[in-house]
Amino acid sequence: MARKVTENHLSPREERLKKAARFYKRLLAVFMATAIICASGLAYLWFWLERYESHSINGAIRSYLKLVEEENWDKLYDIDIRYFTELNTREAYTEYLRSIYSGKKIEDMRYSFDSSDGLSEYYALHYDYYVMAALELNREDIQGEYHVRTVGTSEQKFFYVLDDDINFTINGVNVTDDLFYSTPDEELPAFAEYDLEYRIPTGKRYVINSLVAEPTVRGTSSDVICVKDYTSTGYYIGHTCDAEQASSFGADMYDTAVAYCKFVTRDGPRYNITSKCYPNTPFYNLVSTFDNSWVTDHDSISFDNVKVYDLISIGENAFIGTISFDYKLIADDITGTYSQAYQMFFVRNGQNYWKLLNMAIISDSVNVETDS
Repeated sequence: MARKVTENHLSPREERLKKAARFYKRLLAVFMATAIICASGLAYLWFWLERYESHSINGAIRSYLKLVEEENWDKLYDIDIRYFTELNTREAYTEYLRSIYSGKKIEDMRYSFDSSDGLSEYYALHYDYYVMAALELNREDIQGEYHVRTVGTSEQKFFYVLDDDINFTINGVNVTDDLFYSTPDEELPAFAEYDLEYRIPTGKRYVINSLVAEPTVRGTSSDVICVKDYTSTGYYIGHTCDAEQASSFGADMYDTAVAYCKFVTRDGPRYNITSKCYPNTPFYNLVSTFDNSWVTDHDSISFDNVKVYDLISIGENAFIGTISFDYKLIADDITGTYSQAYQMFFVRNGQNYWKLLNMAIISDSVNVETDS
């Protein structure tokens, strides 16, 4: 006889519990699926926000200023040397960052586009209605991330190489065309504003925006010299003068400096200095109209500790040099010692004489002593 199989019947309460379990199981599955979708969406959104922060100018600057707000100077320098050709030492650069950012509120800073040199873009950084610094931004390609650094101001410094065979460094970094923007055949600013009768040689110009302190510029060979132009933001890099040139240039500089000082102190006539100047230039006109009647009478004048340095020949028709000296004015028992340093710019005139084109006073101090 076949065995009868009986079905187990759930009680109403058990049936409700079973249905509730199935409902919550489905609800949990929906919740987990939704959570995964939301997490994926948030991750995707985070990815694009992060991409925006580094791939847009506004985002890159905000990220940079956040590090500034945290005063993470070493990290800022490490980013700098990773993505830029850094010409400043860590100590000089981090001290500079502290000097301009410390104590300032990041939320009060504003920035605006300033210029572009073809390799980087520069933004003026405003704070309290003045430009406190400039930010440089670059990226490797049009789809790449923006990298940011502080470059002080957007004022450019120009380095003019006078001969094709010259190589040089700035703070130990080799300056080459693949690292820095350059243009050939540029006029030298010391001579560009004058209507000269002959052509002053041009130079290959490198444009540098990133210096926060006075640079150390050296040639890669011992016969190369760099001279700073104190009348502009230019530097001239050429071959050193030979002994004959140095002697000749030094003599002209000394004679001209003495004539200038003696005229100012009424120890020599105006003609002695105007005859040594290139005519119809601003400096010539200044000397021609200068009033030296205020000088106190004195008994004697002398020149001591004369040094000539930073001599550089600009082709065959111009040269630049610096002369320093002490000249003393003695009146009775009072001696005034004037310590001077002049950068002098000479050109050759049509009669083949060297004439002073311009002069910059780069040091001027006085010490007065009374005999006891």
